[in-house]
Amino acid sequence: MAPLSSTIIKNATILSADRANSVIKGDLHIEAGKIAGIYPGGLQELPDGEIITATDCLVCPGFIQSHVHLTQTLFRGLAEDLPLIEWLKQKIFPLEYAHNEQSVWASARLGIAELMLSGTTAILDMGGLKHTQTIFEAAENMNFRLSCGKGMSDYGISPFFESTEKNMQDSVDLANRWHNTKNGLLRYAFAPRFLLSCTPELVKMTVEEARKRACRLHTHAAENAQETKIVEEKFGKGNIEALADLNFIGNDVILAHCIWLNEQEISLLASTNTHVAHCPSTNLKLASGISDVVNLKKAGVNVSLGADGPPCNNRLDQMGEMRQCGLVAKLKHGPVALAAADIFRMATINSARALGIDDKVGSIEVGKDADIVIIKPGLQAEPITDPFTALVYSCLPNDVKDVFIRGQRMVENGHLKLHDRDALVSDARIQQFHLINRLPPSSL
Repeated sequence: MAPLSSTIIKNATILSADRANSVIKGDLHIEAGKIAGIYPGGLQELPDGEIITATDCLVCPGFIQSHVHLTQTLFRGLAEDLPLIEWLKQKIFPLEYAHNEQSVWASARLGIAELMLSGTTAILDMGGLKHTQTIFEAAENMNFRLSCGKGMSDYGISPFFESTEKNMQDSVDLANRWHNTKNGLLRYAFAPRFLLSCTPELVKMTVEEARKRACRLHTHAAENAQETKIVEEKFGKGNIEALADLNFIGNDVILAHCIWLNEQEISLLASTNTHVAHCPSTNLKLASGISDVVNLKKAGVNVSLGADGPPCNNRLDQMGEMRQCGLVAKLKHGPVALAAADIFRMATINSARALGIDDKVGSIEVGKDADIVIIKPGLQAEPITDPFTALVYSCLPNDVKDVFIRGQRMVENGHLKLHDRDALVSDARIQQFHLINRLPPSSL
């Protein structure tokens, strides 16, 4: 799918997410998949190519999510009203184990479609125990920007864990096959699930292998009070300190959630440049708590955003996460806790930085890949007095008009351009039915 040679987006309000968080009224030129020019006030002479009129539209970088579970899209509505540990044991682990290649394919493609239609152009995904290669195949098929890794588990609360050796061999094979493929659109990230399902030996081996290959490291940490208590009993310290002892910390590490932290752990995250993936909707739905994003940010931690999984959020749109991020921060710290412009950066350039792709995407700057979203705010956002406030608190997923990934238009006028929405939904329903029938009776 070669990108159009030239596309001009005219009369837009461009939210650049550059260092100055510039808002530019003018035109944007895309050439051969790259941002070729930004023109305040508009182009005087139009080059050959497609012209998209974006009057009254917001044009921003494609949203980037730093924690997602595509393998769980088919589980939407199947794991309700449970706290984290019981949710995992009773529902999620059995459902993941029941997957086959066909159901993972349907799950990943439905999730990617939902993400693109709501303006997300890149994610960091944690696969399950099985068929992670199918997630990559789905992303490749749909021209989606994906970092992903097998959700490794060799111990603990899941009855479906595999040997340390098999976890590592599978991960190495996946990294060999997929890391930096499709001209960098697909990347591998080593992903031990969390400290309650991985031996220290697996975590250490993962760190060594990932750094040898310059891959990202990704896990869950300090998500739930019960989880944190068990970790403290096992290691004699909190999640972050235990991970640090295993060298699972640093600028190449993304830790999802990070709710139950003490001041020392916040300082440790900041001093090591470790990234945090904030997932506010999931944290509320599982009643896990509220991450202290304000103090993390004050300490200098790069905080990014993700929707997590459909069975613990039920939606995958980054707009919902931006709004929830702002609301829960205000609840915790008062009405001036976080500016909408800062939340916008968490959903774009901060998440790109967490994934290690901020040199390519995350902001609208000349030379970067043209991962671009055009949003036409609905009546619920009018009148627009501040574009960041409108985007974070008022806009809805169905306000997304057009989505480009590396200059290729993937969503046009609110519809998938290259894939049949109804066929994706039909396949997902069929595969969910078969998946449920493969579950052991105790999990129904």
